[in-house]
Parts: sequence; C-alpha cells; structure tokens
Amino acid sequence: MSFNLDNFYKYSTHIKSSKINNDILVWFIGFTEGDGSFQADFNTKRNFFIINQKDPKVLYKIKKILGFGTVKFYPKQGKEGIYRFIVTDQKGTFLLIQLFNGNIILNKVRERLKFYLELFNSLEKKKLDDDLKFFIDFNINIPKISLNDAWLSGFIDAEGCFSIDKSVKKVRIKTFSIKNLRFTLTQLNALNTFYHIKELLPKSVINSFTNLNKSTIYHRLTLNGINNIYIIKYLLRYPLYSIKSIDLKRFMKIFNRLTDDRDHTTRRAHLKLLNLLNKLIKK
Repeated sequence: MSFNLDNFYKYSTHIKSSKINNDILVWFIGFTEGDGSFQADFNTKRNFFIINQKDPKVLYKIKKILGFGTVKFYPKQGKEGIYRFIVTDQKGTFLLIQLFNGNIILNKVRERLKFYLELFNSLEKKKLDDDLKFFIDFNINIPKISLNDAWLSGFIDAEGCFSIDKSVKKVRIKTFSIKNLRFTLTQLNALNTFYHIKELLPKSVINSFTNLNKSTIYHRLTLNGINNIYIIKYLLRYPLYSIKSIDLKRFMKIFNRLTDDRDHTTRRAHLKLLNLLNKLIKK
C-alpha cells in the first residue's frame, strides 16, 4: 500500500493546496523517521513533537510547509547550540497524527507514535473545535516505499552521507578514482527496512557495527563507486532540502567529472576537482 494523505488534507484547511503536495509531505515523513521524535509525557499529559538540527533552514521550511509549529534556538545544547522544531499544541498534534497515522515505515517509530496517539486520545482537548474531538484509531497500515515516492529522500536528508572512502587520508588526483566515492545510510534498529531499500538500490551493501561500548548495533547501507548512479538518479527526481543538498551537489560534480568523456588532465581541471574533493572530505 502507498502513503495515504487524505486525512491530513481533509483537516488542514489552513493550508493552500497550491503550496503543498504529496512529494513534500512524504519527504517530511521520511525525514521525521530519521530525525524526528514523538514524545508522550503521561505525567504532565502533554504531547511533544521535536526535530533537532544544527542548520535551521530545513526546520523553517517544515514550518512553512505545515503552517504550524515553532523553531527555537537552544544555545546550551552541544558545542554550537541546536535548533529545534517543536509542536506541542493540540491542533498541531491532531494534524501530525492525521499525517503520520498509517504512514510510518520503521517499527520503532510506529511504536512511539502509538503512545503519542494513546495520550492524545486520553486528553480533554478543550482547545480543539468540537468536530475534531473524536477518538482516533491507530492505523496499522505500513506503506511500501519505492523509488517513485519521496520517503527515501527525506530519510537520506536525516541519515544519509555523501563522502569519500575513509581509506583516502590525503587526496591525490592521480590515484583518486570513482571507486573512492561512497554513499551511506545509517540507522539503529532498521534492518528490515534496509533490506527493502537494498532491493531498490542495486549493488548496495548492508553491514552492521556497534558503538564504542558495543551495547548498540547499527546497520549501514552503502553504495560505492559507479553504483552511486542509482541514488543520484533518484535524488535528481526527489531532491534534498537540508544542508546535505550541498554535499550532494559536490558529490554529483565529482561523480560526473570522473565518469564523463571529457579531458580533465589540465591543471585548471585538476584544481577544480581537488577543491571539490577536499570540501567533501573535510565536511
């Protein structure tokens, strides 16, 4: 089954249809499954939806898309501070439930949404219009992602990385080749979803690794070298919106320079390629 956005459109009367479409909403679902957090505080009886980012631009874009929520800066979070998109009000929570209920891919995120919905159903909802004060059933539908929707683009914006193989400690043009380019997608407790993504991206590889104290197992999907063409073609159709879009542009320029038939042996061409490589490896 595919993503069903009918309920979100039905109750989002504040949004002009010309400013929103299925692709951007499905991108947002994928991005949330990577970086978002559904929190249900049963003690204070409050729902919290939170996305943290170092760069606020993508958060302001989300706020504009949805037409609700708040973006705040928290200077004491981490070394450089953090920006946070937050939804705590009941109308915003109601609309998020209409968007995500039945449209979640990852099992762990679906469980968090279930508690989020359970708390919301138990609230008095004094601040909601009467026609919105109804019990919402948890939708067990799980959409099937494909290369014909934007979910993977959103998930990549949250968890993807465009880089140079870590074995390349110092870039030398003469020895650098297409095989050193690498795309990775990393996540905790998402192996089943990664196997499905692997079917969508030929030649991709899945590996497992642990954190420093070996208490947590992560999974990583990787595309190397010329095989990155599969993810590049997909992202040309469904673009990234976070700061990672800059890395993708550099990645694509390098890929194109290493795979086209033009002559790149001039000093000027070498310097341009070296500049792109160093920006990507130092990010």
